[in-house]
Amino acid sequence: MQAVRSLTLALCNFLFTSALAFIPLAEATSINFIGPLFVLLLAGWWLKEPIGWRRWVAVAAGLVGVLVIMRPGMGVTHPAALLVVACAALFACYQVMTRLLARYDDALTTIFHTGVAASVVTSLVVPFFWVMPSPGQALMLVLIGTLGGLGHYLLILAYSSAPASLLAPLSYSQLIWATALGWLAFGDLPDLATLAGGAIIAAGGLLSLSEGRKLSAKPS
Repeated sequence: MQAVRSLTLALCNFLFTSALAFIPLAEATSINFIGPLFVLLLAGWWLKEPIGWRRWVAVAAGLVGVLVIMRPGMGVTHPAALLVVACAALFACYQVMTRLLARYDDALTTIFHTGVAASVVTSLVVPFFWVMPSPGQALMLVLIGTLGGLGHYLLILAYSSAPASLLAPLSYSQLIWATALGWLAFGDLPDLATLAGGAIIAAGGLLSLSEGRKLSAKPS
């Protein structure tokens, strides 16, 4: 499972970065917010965590929000947005596996395995695609790896202490950072439909979070 989890994360990174070549960061992040709603579905089925009616409403809201952002049939959003949807589904599997592995391995063991299988498999294609990075690019790659590793370590610590269905909606705070960084780095600002869709998805996530607090407050 550690190996599958590592390869799942690598595929998520590949899908998301591929999509960013065609759609703005804020839009991609907004669509990616459907991921926590996938986590709710998987947590109920795979982890047997209780899923109340508010969480089912949250799942429906997430689907509506994504449709608002993508506006299928209107030719507004690039088809690469589907890569982000696939990334969100796979990342939900990654998060649920993180929760499962917390029962058996400590956080340091899991963060070590996070990159092992992916490094082995992706290294096989290096001879065919490798381009020597400039010093600035190499520094950025190291920074990406460092920040990503730290973020995933914190994620592992969180999932070792709380239910996946409770933690997943907290990721909606990413929209603030993605919008700000997309504007600062690329001059991209989300349109009204993207903001509206992101708000619908986030509202569903907050509804799910309120359900988590309600369930955790019940006496065992």
